[in-house]
Amino acid sequence: MNYTLNLFPGRRGFLKRSPMFAVPRVSVAKPSAMVAGRIRRLVSSGTLRPGGQVPSPERLSAMTGVSRQDCLEAVSHLLEKKVVRQEVDGQLFVADAV
Repeated sequence: MNYTLNLFPGRRGFLKRSPMFAVPRVSVAKPSAMVAGRIRRLVSSGTLRPGGQVPSPERLSAMTGVSRQDCLEAVSHLLEKKVVRQEVDGQLFVADAV
Protein backbone atom coordinates (compact mmCIF):
# COMPACT_ATOMS: atom_id res chain seq x y z
CA MET A 1 0.00 0.00 0.00
CA ASN A 2 1.12 3.51 -0.82
CA TYR A 3 0.42 6.31 1.62
CA THR A 4 1.11 9.92 0.78
CA LEU A 5 1.12 12.82 3.17
CA ASN A 6 -0.41 15.89 1.61
CA LEU A 7 0.52 18.94 3.69
CA PHE A 8 -1.03 21.41 1.26
CA PRO A 9 -4.35 19.96 0.13
CA GLY A 10 -5.84 23.05 -1.45
CA ARG A 11 -7.45 26.11 0.08
CA ARG A 12 -8.32 24.46 3.37
CA GLY A 13 -4.93 22.92 3.85
CA PHE A 14 -2.51 22.50 6.68
CA LEU A 15 -1.27 26.09 6.62
CA LYS A 16 -4.73 27.60 6.92
CA ARG A 17 -5.74 25.63 10.01
CA SER A 18 -2.48 25.29 11.87
CA PRO A 19 -2.13 27.53 14.94
CA MET A 20 1.61 27.40 14.35
CA PHE A 21 1.12 29.69 11.34
CA ALA A 22 -1.50 31.95 12.90
CA VAL A 23 -0.44 35.58 12.71
CA PRO A 24 -2.31 38.14 14.82
CA ARG A 25 -3.61 41.14 12.95
CA VAL A 26 -1.98 44.33 14.06
CA SER A 27 -3.19 47.76 13.12
CA VAL A 28 -0.31 50.06 12.29
CA ALA A 29 -0.87 53.75 11.61
CA LYS A 30 0.60 55.29 8.50
CA PRO A 31 3.76 57.32 9.16
CA SER A 32 2.04 60.46 7.86
CA ALA A 33 -0.80 59.97 10.36
CA MET A 34 1.74 59.51 13.16
CA VAL A 35 3.51 62.79 12.27
CA ALA A 36 0.19 64.67 11.96
CA GLY A 37 -0.95 63.26 15.30
CA ARG A 38 2.30 64.32 16.95
CA ILE A 39 1.89 67.89 15.68
CA ARG A 40 -1.75 67.94 16.84
CA ARG A 41 -0.66 66.80 20.32
CA LEU A 42 2.01 69.52 20.43
CA VAL A 43 -0.64 72.11 19.51
CA SER A 44 -3.22 70.81 22.00
CA SER A 45 -0.65 70.64 24.82
CA GLY A 46 0.40 74.23 24.19
CA THR A 47 3.96 73.41 23.15
CA LEU A 48 3.15 74.85 19.72
CA ARG A 49 1.05 77.97 20.27
CA PRO A 50 -1.27 79.68 17.75
CA GLY A 51 0.88 81.72 15.39
CA GLY A 52 3.96 79.67 16.22
CA GLN A 53 6.07 78.34 13.37
CA VAL A 54 5.81 74.66 12.45
CA PRO A 55 8.95 73.01 11.02
CA SER A 56 9.04 72.48 7.26
CA PRO A 57 8.40 68.97 5.90
CA GLU A 58 12.14 68.63 5.25
CA ARG A 59 12.92 69.52 8.86
CA LEU A 60 10.13 67.26 10.15
CA SER A 61 11.63 64.44 8.12
CA ALA A 62 15.05 64.99 9.67
CA MET A 63 13.57 65.25 13.18
CA THR A 64 11.32 62.19 13.01
CA GLY A 65 13.16 59.86 10.64
CA VAL A 66 10.02 59.62 8.48
CA SER A 67 10.30 60.11 4.73
CA ARG A 68 9.88 63.59 3.29
CA GLN A 69 6.88 62.41 1.26
CA ASP A 70 5.10 61.18 4.40
CA CYS A 71 5.82 64.51 6.12
CA LEU A 72 4.41 66.37 3.11
CA GLU A 73 1.29 64.22 3.35
CA ALA A 74 0.99 64.98 7.09
CA VAL A 75 1.32 68.74 6.48
CA SER A 76 -1.23 68.52 3.67
CA HIS A 77 -3.65 66.79 6.04
CA LEU A 78 -3.09 69.43 8.74
CA LEU A 79 -3.63 72.23 6.19
CA GLU A 80 -6.86 70.58 5.10
CA LYS A 81 -8.07 70.33 8.72
CA LYS A 82 -7.01 73.96 9.32
CA VAL A 83 -4.66 73.05 12.16
CA VAL A 84 -1.82 74.88 10.40
CA ARG A 85 -1.76 77.63 7.79
CA GLN A 86 0.79 78.33 5.09
CA GLU A 87 2.12 81.79 4.30
CA VAL A 88 2.87 83.00 0.77
CA ASP A 89 6.59 82.27 1.26
CA GLY A 90 5.76 78.64 2.17
CA GLN A 91 6.35 78.85 5.92
CA LEU A 92 3.95 76.93 8.13
CA PHE A 93 2.31 78.35 11.25
CA VAL A 94 -0.18 77.04 13.78
CA ALA A 95 -3.63 78.34 12.89
CA ASP A 96 -5.06 81.00 15.20
CA ALA A 97 -8.38 79.23 15.89
CA VAL A 98 -7.46 75.64 16.63
